[in-house]
Amino acid sequence: MRAWLLLLAIGAIGLLIAPLLWPTSVARAAIQIPEPDLTLPEGYTITGDVVWQDMVVLVQKNLTIGPIGHLKLVNSLLIIDISQATTPGAFIVVYGHLEFLNSEVKCATGVAFAEFSLCLKPGARLLAEGTRLGRCYLYSEGASAEIRAPSTSDVVFLDVAVEDTDLTLVSCRVLRFTARRSDVVLKGCELRRCLSAYSSDITMENTKSFRSDGWGLFLNSSTLVMRGCEVEKADWDGIVCYRSKAYIYNSTIKDNAHRYSMLLCPEFEKKVMRFWRSAGIVCVDSELVVKGCWLLFNPLAIACEGPLTKAEIHWSAVLGAGKGCLKAGEDLAQPVNATLNWWDSPDGPGEGDVVGPVILKPWLVGPPPDKEPPTIEIIKPAEGEVLEEPLVQVEWEVSDDVAGVRKVELILDDGKPVDVTGLTSYTLTGLSEGKHILVLRAVDWAGRVAEVSRTFRVKSSMPTRQFNLAGAISGLATSGLIITSGLLWLKKKRH
Repeated sequence: MRAWLLLLAIGAIGLLIAPLLWPTSVARAAIQIPEPDLTLPEGYTITGDVVWQDMVVLVQKNLTIGPIGHLKLVNSLLIIDISQATTPGAFIVVYGHLEFLNSEVKCATGVAFAEFSLCLKPGARLLAEGTRLGRCYLYSEGASAEIRAPSTSDVVFLDVAVEDTDLTLVSCRVLRFTARRSDVVLKGCELRRCLSAYSSDITMENTKSFRSDGWGLFLNSSTLVMRGCEVEKADWDGIVCYRSKAYIYNSTIKDNAHRYSMLLCPEFEKKVMRFWRSAGIVCVDSELVVKGCWLLFNPLAIACEGPLTKAEIHWSAVLGAGKGCLKAGEDLAQPVNATLNWWDSPDGPGEGDVVGPVILKPWLVGPPPDKEPPTIEIIKPAEGEVLEEPLVQVEWEVSDDVAGVRKVELILDDGKPVDVTGLTSYTLTGLSEGKHILVLRAVDWAGRVAEVSRTFRVKSSMPTRQFNLAGAISGLATSGLIITSGLLWLKKKRH
């Protein structure tokens, strides 16, 4: 009996230990490093123009691109090997120019993939297109970088910190993002934790921010332009605007600010609690524009405070998780303009849904419109039409059945847009001979944009003059008279 108990105990211990050993064995098999075509020593520095194409390059721990260095990696694999390193951490430090084209960069310890840092120094330039970066920290100061990944699973940034930098990320995944005095563009990305911006310009398109353990986005003296994005499941507020500007179009802000727990710390309360309002969007002394959005299941949809706040909310579904959708502070210098919104009822917001100075009427009697942009048709001129006059009459029809047309612009040959809102025709004058391209652009109240173009040509219409014999003789006679008179006057003057 004791033997059986001993065997059972050994088996149980084996079952407990096996999961610990299994990942290691899998990792060993998974990260077998291919035979390198080039092996570089630790701390190798590139000082000139270097191209690695269709190669496997092994770097011992660190790699530096010097101020006049230029490295281009094409269809290659770069492996940072730290299996023999005596100190932790691996770095790629860029002072000059670095290009990754359809390549892959990994850091390996010999038994597992590890984290590494990509550091851009002042003046550095980075271009990564179609490249896979795994478990990477990105730090940038006074540099410019553009990283375009095949998908969000191919570039995983554990931390991004940029300062005085122009940065574009496309199809990348970021856990935590901090920007200071930078211009940042995010397209098709995923943000797993807070994005914090200080004195920066942030542009987001088709980007998701979710499962954050803090705020979804925090703006301090910054500008945000957001189109077609999602901000979900932040522990605190979804978006916080403090002395900032936020323009949010066609986006979804939902299920935020539910899992907040008070920390009994005076310093925390002093620095952090003043921003938290348990809302999808918080606007404090800021300019806020929300159009064509869905604000769902947040304790409060939007909270506005501060005398400097100017807020416009249109063509959106403004719904709270319980009672209370929109809260405007009594200290606002001007009321919140929240007309043409859906409040989950044809009768508008219910009792207690809206608090403070807010303009509500008219509101939508049904949910916000779908995502169709305005409809545009140019009637005149026809496509490819040849005109013989420098004056061209342009006629069009623009409509939006639900959201309504907010603005219409006419653009000729990539010139300055002409505001033709409310018109159905316009005359172009002083056109030169040759080909011209006309663009008509319409924007609805939900922020959706539609454009159509038309090409036409202006042909010279100089008339052919008929020769008139009588007129010619008359002209010659007149000319002779003038010449004879002139000669007589000169003769008299000499005498």
